[in-house]
Parts: sequence; C-alpha cells; structure tokens
Amino acid sequence: MFPGYELTTKIGHFNVPGLRFIPEGVISKGPAPAWSDLEKFIKDFRGNGALLSINHPFMVPWQWQYNDLPLSWIDSIEIITDPYDKNLGDANEKAFALIDILWNDGYRITGIGGSDTHTKYSNSQLAQPVTKVFAKTGSLSSILNSVKNHSVEIFLDLECDFNYTSDGITILPGTDVGNCNDLDLEFSLALKDESEQVVLKVIENGILVEEKNVLPGDRAVIKRVWKGDSNWIRCELRDNRNKIRGYINPLHRGSHKGALKVWGDALELLEK
Repeated sequence: MFPGYELTTKIGHFNVPGLRFIPEGVISKGPAPAWSDLEKFIKDFRGNGALLSINHPFMVPWQWQYNDLPLSWIDSIEIITDPYDKNLGDANEKAFALIDILWNDGYRITGIGGSDTHTKYSNSQLAQPVTKVFAKTGSLSSILNSVKNHSVEIFLDLECDFNYTSDGITILPGTDVGNCNDLDLEFSLALKDESEQVVLKVIENGILVEEKNVLPGDRAVIKRVWKGDSNWIRCELRDNRNKIRGYINPLHRGSHKGALKVWGDALELLEK
C-alpha cells in the first residue's frame, strides 16, 4: 500500500499520490476551499515529491472548476473515469480532447484511468479501467516517477498487449525521443481471444492519421514514419461503437512553452 490522498470539494476533486500527511488545513465539510488556500497546499506537497492528479475533470457535478490552477502544476489527468455510469455523458471524450490540447500547447501531462463509483446509475467494475504503470515493483518512487514521465497505458475490459517499437526496440509510453530526424515506428496490438474487436488508432499532434481493425486472437501492426518536425504521437483503442477502450500515452520530442497558462485558458480553447 502506498501513501496518497484524495481531496474532494464541491468544485473539483484531485488525488495526491505520494502524500505522507493529512492536509487538515483544507479539510472541511462546509464550502469548497478558496483557491488561495488550495494554492498553498499544492505548492507544499509538490515541493515534497507528491504528484497532482486532476480527477474526472468533466463529470458533472464534480467537474474541475478551479480555473486559476497553473497548467504547469498538473502531473496527470483522469481521462477515462467510471465508463459504466449511465449519466457520464461525454465527460471522457472532453477529457481526451483537453489532454490533446495541452500536449499541443507543449505541456507533458499523463493520462490515467479511474474505476471508482460516483452515482447509483453506475455498474462500475473493480479495477476497470486498468491503468498500467511501467515501474519497479514495490517502489513508490519508481511508480511516481513513471507516472510523472508518462510511462502509462490505460485499457478498459481488454486483454491485450501493446507496444511502440522502432528498429525492433521497444519504446516505453511517454518517452522523449529528443530532437531527432524522421523515425520509423511500429504500433502493435495483440488481442487475446476473450476480447472483442477494436480499432487501433494513431493520433499525431491531435489528428487521427491512421487506423486498423484488430480481431480477437489477432495481432495488428501499423507502420509509420514519424517526421522529425512532429511534436508527439500516441495511440488509442475504440470499439465498433466508437467507445473508448484504451489510451497509450504519447511519444514526444521535448516540450515547449505555449500560450495557455491556467486551466481556464485550456477550457476556453476546448469550447471554441
């Protein structure tokens, strides 16, 4: 068991993986804490190695509404949350769109999944979706570093194996390949027999560039030359109803400072 804390307010929930103390100063059953109070708390725990993870940012009525949150403080965002809830609406689709906006603007923020139940309308299943973190078993520091460095995959009700490879060498999700020339990439997905058909989609700089159907028991490969002037590339999985079934965090070439500064800036761009 690893230390952590979830802080829930009436205008936003977030997790603090790695937190080793109870933040009594912001715990209250009354109104949501003011941003000035949360700001100090977040600065304190981030300075001590804990992470900031925004939970279900578009799931009404618990959507994130602290619009002054600096985007540079966010380590991860829950982009697949409680997909069995009948009242979820397009919350996960909005989260997918938002995280692509942030990556396009130069932020490197990890997409993660969450399986907790929020309403009586949910038929949540234990440990679904699965968030797979490439880390050293039993090491808190390794897990936190891997989440921070985007070495994470998310799968929903799928038995599968996914890989990014180049010249036969496996590349972990989230890898910064540096400022390199064109790179020959392969995106491979092997589905176990008990899984249902999905579509493997390649997303480059927020745009769908290739896709391929994958049948149960089969392995599909998409080959693509990743141009040297492209910033990031990732994969996602969807079923034949276009429902989200998986997200693999991007490969990228460094980071850069964009125009967006706080959460509210990103929301404005999302809503255009």
